[in-house]
Amino acid sequence: VTEFPFTEDFNGITAGIPLCWDNSEGTTTNENYKWSYSASGNSGACVRFESTSNASGNTNMLKTPVMNMPTGKAMQLSFYYKIPKGSDFSVFISKDGGATYEMALATSLPEKSAWTKEELIIPSSFTENVVIVFKGISNYGYGDSNIYLDDVTIDEAPACITPTALTSGNITARSAELSWTNGYDETAWQIAYSTEADFNADEVTPVDATTNPFTLTGLQPETKYYVCIRSKKDDNVSPWSEKINFTTEPSCIAPTILTISAIGSNSVTLSWTDNIEEQDTWELSYSTTRSRSEERRVGK
Repeated sequence: VTEFPFTEDFNGITAGIPLCWDNSEGTTTNENYKWSYSASGNSGACVRFESTSNASGNTNMLKTPVMNMPTGKAMQLSFYYKIPKGSDFSVFISKDGGATYEMALATSLPEKSAWTKEELIIPSSFTENVVIVFKGISNYGYGDSNIYLDDVTIDEAPACITPTALTSGNITARSAELSWTNGYDETAWQIAYSTEADFNADEVTPVDATTNPFTLTGLQPETKYYVCIRSKKDDNVSPWSEKINFTTEPSCIAPTILTISAIGSNSVTLSWTDNIEEQDTWELSYSTTRSRSEERRVGK
């Protein structure tokens, strides 16, 4: 294969696998259990690795035809897959026609009961004798644990690729740390956020980020925010990622572990655990009776 985009939707077969594809490698010996035709595809037919009836741990590799990629260009592999229950599905790449394939593009893809699109980058160092290897590992007897594959496409990678796995952490009253998985080799991103769940990311002023993770600041306490991200390179931008949400902490959080020490005739020493960095002032309430108290403000 030398012309791209290369596509295979498996609609041209009614049994087995397409010409120039290979499913001979692996510990699965029953031909009916190897990667082969299934009528239940994402868009018509597809191929399926039979795991439900296949002894647990058996493997089978589905290999694409040999490809010669354009020199000096990263390419993108996209496909749809479905794993209703538990089998292991990984994708590797070979540069010697499929004889060896040590580099993984994706390992143990997550279980999906509905057809799901996956997009993976093929580094520009892979040019000649390239083969994509789809590896299935059986999970015998767990309902529909078959692995389904459809609509395989290989094309030139876009200039910017949408980041994935956007997550939030280290949330305070006025900031939150965001991290994500880069699409490829991006070093600049734009972050859009709002308190409205259905906000249009293209209609807000994004925050530029050049580090991953990145701390988003200037937030309001006890507020739910919705956030998405895209990569940026020169004048190009990727599509926005899916939105996530988080809620900032209160501006004041009650101290804990109040202790008394150094008790004197007219004084005591109090200490406590401060549960938020921004707090620098506290109010103490004390009394000799239950019905009346005095208050005193103290600071760092």
